[in-house]
Amino acid sequence: MPEPSPSESKSEPASELKSELPPEENLPVRRRGQGLAFIAALLCVIIGLFRISEGVLTFVGSEETLATHVIDVDKAKTVAVLTGIIGIFQVLCSIGLMRLNAAARQFTFIVTAIFIGNGIVGSYALYGLISTGAIVNLVLGLLVIFLIRKAEPAFIDAAK
Repeated sequence: MPEPSPSESKSEPASELKSELPPEENLPVRRRGQGLAFIAALLCVIIGLFRISEGVLTFVGSEETLATHVIDVDKAKTVAVLTGIIGIFQVLCSIGLMRLNAAARQFTFIVTAIFIGNGIVGSYALYGLISTGAIVNLVLGLLVIFLIRKAEPAFIDAAK
């Protein structure tokens, strides 16, 4: 039996791959829910990285600098640690959102709610008022929750 030439053997897997591809209307990138989940994941990455950097910079900041800007330095250090941990969870949640994991969607909802609360309570505890950053955190957190809620059909489809 003659062996197939290298050009013939390369064409066979390519034809098999073409037959396995789904129709164009079923491509994941074209679906609205998956697009919203991807945008929510990107927002989670951005929020998480900013929260991690904020937590690290506040934690390693000098006590003299913190004392001039905040009410209580010990509370600032505690809030910095919590902020960094929430940022890490936010980044990890974004990975699950990009993979359309339903458990990650629920966990992201919980972490984002904690993120909103941490921003408002931390701002009030540290500065004695609700800062502009806390309001931005509130708006971004609500946007992530809204996007996750609107992307729910994509998570249901991915589970099937």
